[in-house]
Amino acid sequence: YKRQYQRRVRAFGDNDPLDVCEIGDKTAQMGDIKVVKALGVFALIDEGETDWKVISIDVNDPLASQMNDISDVERLKPGYLKMMHDWLRDYKLPDGKPKNNFGFNGKALSRNYALKVIEHNHQFWKDLKSGVIPSKGLKGGGDPYNIVLH
Repeated sequence: YKRQYQRRVRAFGDNDPLDVCEIGDKTAQMGDIKVVKALGVFALIDEGETDWKVISIDVNDPLASQMNDISDVERLKPGYLKMMHDWLRDYKLPDGKPKNNFGFNGKALSRNYALKVIEHNHQFWKDLKSGVIPSKGLKGGGDPYNIVLH
């Protein structure tokens, strides 16, 4: 598995945390907290629900000042987005599960789109925590609050 696959943040959508994939060169240790800059997002479809994969970089990474949007990832790390896409598509295969699908034809979406996803999920989490939206347990279960951004 890719060493920097997921960093969890406390923002929720389908009762499942957003996944933050930090693409910097320094490997985090268990329990490390990093300040990251969102660069874009993949919309992975997991068991019929959107499972957002926010692409980010540690603000202390040497490339962070040069990366401000998803296009900068391809410019500074050619092929990296394809590698991430293919890994996210295939990582469940060893468990005998099928390949994952993606929304938006598998395209990594912009920083602005990622920020909207983060804000939407944060609001969902606040509503879930306050009881405005009832909890459905540990995993989505047909969440009617699908994320649709325009």
